[in-house]
Amino acid sequence: MKIKNLERFAKGWRGVVYTGFYKGRKVAVKEGRTVKNEWKWLMKLNRYGIGPKVIGFDGRLVYEFVEGEKFVDFISKIFVTRGYHTPSIV
Repeated sequence: MKIKNLERFAKGWRGVVYTGFYKGRKVAVKEGRTVKNEWKWLMKLNRYGIGPKVIGFDGRLVYEFVEGEKFVDFISKIFVTRGYHTPSIV
């Protein structure tokens, strides 16, 4: 798949996520050891309207980019507003 304007978005334990454009749509592109398994599960969940829509798989998982706050930032805010210390994993 020809993804244009790839930019690194985030890195986690299981891989790296990039953003880019595919056929004019903003997409997320995930690379890593577990992406084939994630692709299989997302395809199953997509049948029920759950999760970001899978665009394709070419050794990388390509799916629609969902705008919003990063999960880690969201959780950190909840801890801070409730007066808890932010966990070290966040």
